[in-house]
Amino acid sequence: MKKSTRIAAVISGVAVFAVLAVFSAVKLFAAPEENIVLKPLVYLEEVSNKSDNKAAKMESFPAAVMHRLINTRKFDICRSLDDLKKLQKERTGKKDKGAYLIRMTVIQYSIAERKTTRRDRTDLLSGEMVLEYEAKIVAQIEYADAMTGKVLESKRAQAGKKSYLSSVGDTVKVTHSFRQQVMEEAVQSISDQCVNGFMEMLNPVKIFRASGKSIYINAGQDRVVPNELFNVYKLGEAFTDPDTGESLGADEEYVAQVKVVQAKQKYSIAEVVDGTITGKLSDYILRKCSTEQIAAPESESSQNSNAADNDPHGANPF
Repeated sequence: MKKSTRIAAVISGVAVFAVLAVFSAVKLFAAPEENIVLKPLVYLEEVSNKSDNKAAKMESFPAAVMHRLINTRKFDICRSLDDLKKLQKERTGKKDKGAYLIRMTVIQYSIAERKTTRRDRTDLLSGEMVLEYEAKIVAQIEYADAMTGKVLESKRAQAGKKSYLSSVGDTVKVTHSFRQQVMEEAVQSISDQCVNGFMEMLNPVKIFRASGKSIYINAGQDRVVPNELFNVYKLGEAFTDPDTGESLGADEEYVAQVKVVQAKQKYSIAEVVDGTITGKLSDYILRKCSTEQIAAPESESSQNSNAADNDPHGANPF
C-alpha cells in the first residue's frame, strides 16, 4: 500500500472514531427519556356567554388567558381538544404532571356611563362635566381533570375598571377606542385571575425561608409584583367526604398579612405587615388579597346609566 493511501486510511479512521466518540458522549450525558418530567397539559374550552349582554363577543378572553399561560413557561398549551388527547396518549407511562381543562362562563359583561356636573361635585369648575365609564365583568371559572372530567376547583372572578373624560360644556366626545380600553382592562383582570387561580391550585404559594420580618416565597415574577399583598393562613385538619372519600381541603386559620418587597425570577421576598409567622413553615399557605369588588347590576331604568348593548360602540367593544 502506498504511503499516501495509508495516510488517507488513518485520517478516515480517526474521523470515524471522533464521530462515534461525540455520539457516545451525547448519549451518555443526555437525560434518559424516562427521567424527563413533562409540563402539565392545559386546554381552555370555548368561553360561554351567560350574561345579559348577548351581543358581547368572548374572543378576547381566550386570547388573554392563553397569552398569560404561555408567558408563565410552566405549561404545555393545547390549541384543541384533539391535540390534548393526542399528547395524553403519547405521554402514557411517562412522568408527566397531568392534563387539565379550564372552563370559563361570563355571567356579567357590561359598561355603564355616568355624567357628573358641578351640582354633584363641588370640586368641578363651573360648567365642567365629567363622564365616567365603568366596565364590569363577572365570570365563573372551573378547573377540571382532562382524563376524568372531574371538576377539581371552582372560583368566581370579578373585575371593575373605571375611566374618566372631562369637558367644559354639555358635550364630551367619546371614541370607540376609549370604551374599548376600559373593557380590555377588565378582560385582562379576569384573565389574570383565571391563570393565577389555576397556578395556585397546582402550586400554592408557600414559605420556604423566614428571617425576622422577611419571608421567602416560592413565587417569582410570573406570579407576583412588588407591593402586592398576601394573606397567610395556617393549614389545620384535613377534611374528607364521608361518602366519596374525596379530599375537601383543609381548615385554614388567618395568621398574618405580608407585602411583596422584591419579585425575583423564581422566588420573591415579602415583609410581614400584620400578625406573626412562627413554627413549621410548611404549615402555611399564602393567598392573594382580593382588591376588586363588583356591586350588584344596576337597574335598567337608571337615568344616568346606559347598558353597553344600547350603544352601537359599547355593545361589542372588540
